[in-house]
Amino acid sequence: MVKLDRVLLTAMRVEDYVAPTWPAGVVPKQGQIDLEVDDLADAEHRAVSLGAVRAQTQPEPESHLVLFDPAGHPFCLSLSANFPS
Repeated sequence: MVKLDRVLLTAMRVEDYVAPTWPAGVVPKQGQIDLEVDDLADAEHRAVSLGAVRAQTQPEPESHLVLFDPAGHPFCLSLSANFPS
């Protein structure tokens, strides 16, 4: 659980869960989280230390990185709040 002044983010276990297949949409994403960071390398290192895995496909690795959480959900680390579509 992540709790900030104006944000509460929680995760729950789902029975019979099937991870999304990104970037191919065979199994679509159920949600997307984009996190703005000051340093991509540091943020990636921290995320990986917590169980994330870097995606093989990286559309714009100089400005944002795509990772998967331990359950397989994709999320982005970005240097800017102007996230690519």
